[in-house]
Amino acid sequence: MDFVYIWEDMCYNHGSMISPKLFRELMLPRYKLLTDAVHKAGIEFVFVDTDGDCTELLDLIVEGGCDAVLPFEVGSGMDVSVVRAEYPKLGLAGGVNKIVPAGSVLQIEKELEKVEKVIKKGRYIPSSDHPVLPNVSYEQYISFYTRIGKMMGR
Repeated sequence: MDFVYIWEDMCYNHGSMISPKLFRELMLPRYKLLTDAVHKAGIEFVFVDTDGDCTELLDLIVEGGCDAVLPFEVGSGMDVSVVRAEYPKLGLAGGVNKIVPAGSVLQIEKELEKVEKVIKKGRYIPSSDHPVLPNVSYEQYISFYTRIGKMMGR
């Protein structure tokens, strides 16, 4: 097994649904138990999936032994380049605005510039911050993610 995935969605577009104080009291000890056991078993990565603006919980998630977080919802104000600067060792996934693949060339270029900078810093899997919207055609989807693949040297 390469990773363990925790799906807890403790945040929404305006922040955490639990205070950092309650997270520290109720969740942090359990995170540590889980991540310690996982790492001792030789599994390198523990991913946490939490939606919305998770800014106020990131320190606690990292303290809890988690190695990566996703999906970094752009519409909730999350920016993977800002998170990368503050947490250089944290694995990131997501951070690509789900509406952009159907957008204008200018919107796409702006989003891809942001993504490319974070790709170059490593420990990042660029992907949509949620399921791709139904107005994105198959051709748009393939074109957008082919461009991301080329940025990653694939």
